[in-house]
Order: sequence, then structure tokens, then C-alpha cells
Amino acid sequence: MEEIKQKAGLFHKIRGYMFFLMLWLLLFVLSIAALCLGRYGIPISDVLDVLSSKLLGKPSNVNQTIENIILNLRLPRIIASIMIGGSLALAGAAYQGIFRNPLVSPDI
Repeated sequence: MEEIKQKAGLFHKIRGYMFFLMLWLLLFVLSIAALCLGRYGIPISDVLDVLSSKLLGKPSNVNQTIENIILNLRLPRIIASIMIGGSLALAGAAYQGIFRNPLVSPDI
């Protein structure tokens, strides 16, 4: 019986890690999509080329205008929105933890 409980606990732990990993992967995919979409659509190959060139320090084969749009306009907005969203989530969790709002309890 104890072995079954251990396997069930391990399964739930792995499932939690997989869920967390999938959320990070979804955030990454949506961030890349946000870099591609906008008033001027940019192909994903150009976005990945610009990002890899900046991360690896190699020259980029992409037009300078497209590189400026990605690095100076879209990327800072995406990073700021991720940070602001995380801050709001932490603030909401702290608020609910401090005041123990019964309207959002899982019992309802």
C-alpha cells in the first residue's frame, strides 16, 4: 500500500513539473509570436536570426530596420509585460493570503 502512495506522489510531482514546464514553453512561444506580429509582420526566421545574432555575438543578415523594430520596440514591450504580469500575480496572491477573502475560497 505504501508503494502505491509513493508512486502516486511521484506521479503528481512529475505532473506538476510538466505543467510548469508547459507554461514556460507557452510563454516562450507566445513571446516569439508577439515579436513576429504587429503593424509590420516580420517572418519568424528573421526574428530568430536577430535574437541568435545578439545572443551569440555574430553579425545579423537581417535589414537594420527590422532589427531595430525587434530590439528597440517589440522586445522591451514583451519583457515589460511579462514583468508587470508577474508582479500583478504576486500582488494578488499576497493580497488573498493576507486578507483571506472568502469570496475566492475553493469551497464555493
